[in-house]
Amino acid sequence: MRPLIADKFRIIEKLGSGAFGEVLLVKDVQAKEKRALKKLDKLSKSAENEFLILRSLNHPNLVRVYDLIKEGDKVYISQEYVQGVSLDKYQDQNPPVAGRRPHLGAPAQLNTKSKYSNSKLSGSWDLDLEILVQICRALAFLHNKGIIHGDIKPGNILIQEPRTNLQDPIVKLIDFGLSKMQKTGWERGRSGAGTDCCCCRSSR
Repeated sequence: MRPLIADKFRIIEKLGSGAFGEVLLVKDVQAKEKRALKKLDKLSKSAENEFLILRSLNHPNLVRVYDLIKEGDKVYISQEYVQGVSLDKYQDQNPPVAGRRPHLGAPAQLNTKSKYSNSKLSGSWDLDLEILVQICRALAFLHNKGIIHGDIKPGNILIQEPRTNLQDPIVKLIDFGLSKMQKTGWERGRSGAGTDCCCCRSSR
């Protein structure tokens, strides 16, 4: 049996890696739930910023964070494990017909092999609309708290698999490393942060 990290997390598998470190799928033996555990080489300002913002928030369309742990020269951040795909991958799995989405109420002809095709909204434009509504709810919640995400793009929007055929996919916003508290007036959009291809000209 693998040893525990911080006397709490047992590694199940590696989910991915990047310049910041790696992400592990772990079992929280205390909560008895699966978690995503970010293993960082160091606690960067963006990682600390993400943790401080998310730990104070509770919304169904935001990924939850739980712990910031320092063990030796390693830093770990545990967060909710979202079983699903990013919005761009979801769109690849459910392509539009003839290069465009159908009109409202018309069959969307989703990929029947997709994990999302059994949703009660599948087969119509309403499924795309439901995803858009959930994104807007999350952003409205953040803005009401005075928080600007700073990097909204398909790769930072996860579509969680529905647990039953009668449920809809659940949207989760992730990656709050560039988020900030809103300044007064229109100063908030002038930092120049964010992914270049997803920024409007006025935000640079």
